[in-house]
Amino acid sequence: MSGEIGTHPSDAPSATAPRPNGEPHSSPLHVVALLVIDRESEAFANLKSPHGASDIYIGCAALLAKSAHAAGYEITLFTNEEALVRRHFDALDVVGSVRIEQRAFVSRLDRSVQHRSAHHKLDVIRELAQGDDGRTSMLVDLDAVFLRPLRLGELPNARQIGCYDISGAMRAESAGRSDDDIRHLTQRFRDGSPRWFGGEAIAGNAAKFREFLEYLDEVEPRYWELRDRLYHTGDEAPVSSALNLYLAKGGAISEMGDRRTIARWWTAGRPFRQPDFSAVVDRAILHLPADKEFLASMASDAFDPRTFIAAYRRYARVKLFGRRIKSLLFDRLRRGQPNFVARL
Repeated sequence: MSGEIGTHPSDAPSATAPRPNGEPHSSPLHVVALLVIDRESEAFANLKSPHGASDIYIGCAALLAKSAHAAGYEITLFTNEEALVRRHFDALDVVGSVRIEQRAFVSRLDRSVQHRSAHHKLDVIRELAQGDDGRTSMLVDLDAVFLRPLRLGELPNARQIGCYDISGAMRAESAGRSDDDIRHLTQRFRDGSPRWFGGEAIAGNAAKFREFLEYLDEVEPRYWELRDRLYHTGDEAPVSSALNLYLAKGGAISEMGDRRTIARWWTAGRPFRQPDFSAVVDRAILHLPADKEFLASMASDAFDPRTFIAAYRRYARVKLFGRRIKSLLFDRLRRGQPNFVARL
């Protein structure tokens, strides 16, 4: 069962309307997101507590939908509880072109596994491969927001897959174990440095997703076999491994970080230095994995990028100050990984 909530008002921003800071991308973009209502997992990545996790994720989904609408894009949300999500969206006044699609997502994983629901993004990618070859679809994480329409060149062309290279950050976080994950899953790249791609966004037309699935089908069985021994559990390990095989066979990508399409930014301490917030706020999509509660708190308001950025700066300033004090207090006791706190 599927349905639409509301319609585009006539004065909604167009995906192809001229913009002051660059030409928008002229191809139709279909935004897709996954919302699994999970009442079983014992913990959720980057959430303080599993209590109320479903409400937080629904709030993030509502804000993502509002921001996509403000940027002029349709969004489809795949969920295992359509009626529940629809009630929340009605209460949060989510209007615009939002399609909610019911799917029976059943996890094979233990309740203690990190990123348990994220594995279902592999199912969504398989569904996108059955879609329209003439339309670009982008699977986006719920804890992201659209700050503006995409400009010309910020999306992949018809011969490319759009993805976000975070290899350096992953190597720092894992002390190199992320590279080993890809080597185990692909059984290749022993002498080189494979690339790790973030799960916050992947884009392409259906034909490119079908091509990509040839490589995902090769590595996914190995992932399920080796998962307990890998550094990372979730969609990123098999997807990154498949993308490395795709690249090795001559496949073309559009690296959406370099193209300023998207940025991941942390208010949590990380073992690597990040750019200041002011250096990434010009991206079309901002991924904020450590700030889900804040994102959900903004879901009841109409989305305006300038208002959102101002509110986020106020929130992040307080949080980062606390992180910085904590880091100063514990740096002398900490051994091993450094802990860098970002700046606005």
